[in-house]
Amino acid sequence: ATNSAGSATAVSAATGRIEAAQIGFIGPSFVGVGDSGPTGSKPQSKLWWNDGFWWASMWATASGSYHIFRLELFTQMWVDTGTEIDGRPGTRADALWDGTHLYLASHVFATCGCSTPQFGNPSRLYRYSYDAVANRYIVDTGFPVAINDTRSETLVIDKDSTGALWATWAQDNRVYMNRTLGDDR
Repeated sequence: ATNSAGSATAVSAATGRIEAAQIGFIGPSFVGVGDSGPTGSKPQSKLWWNDGFWWASMWATASGSYHIFRLELFTQMWVDTGTEIDGRPGTRADALWDGTHLYLASHVFATCGCSTPQFGNPSRLYRYSYDAVANRYIVDTGFPVAINDTRSETLVIDKDSTGALWATWAQDNRVYMNRTLGDDR
């Protein structure tokens, strides 16, 4: 390596092969989640960092729905907080923590991988406040609200510099967007 001060050489000893099972923390089973894995190749965010913990949208096998989990680093275990995200079968969610609220955009997954609308299955925006004493999230009054009225293969959200929330998904071979006006509802 070189830099403005000159160059240096470093030698390290060879390390043994690392097995895949030795890396990371094993999460709960996702048996019963449906046709595809809960994350698969979709661009949806499932993790966020808040109050010294990693949090995740994960499948709770016992209830058959997605819940908010907290990673306990000492035990290397994901703990189900009991906070359900969306009780409808076949949903997926994108998570966004903005430092004040947790936003989860949940949609009924289109298993066909198509962009043909399947109306009657609205995507929902949930907003949660964090209770630091109880280490859990509580859904805010007035939520969820509908983002659209269709199944989709994926749905993602983000927040812009003005505070507006944006959602985007594919439908009828077109990209659709929706945004908040004035408040998060």
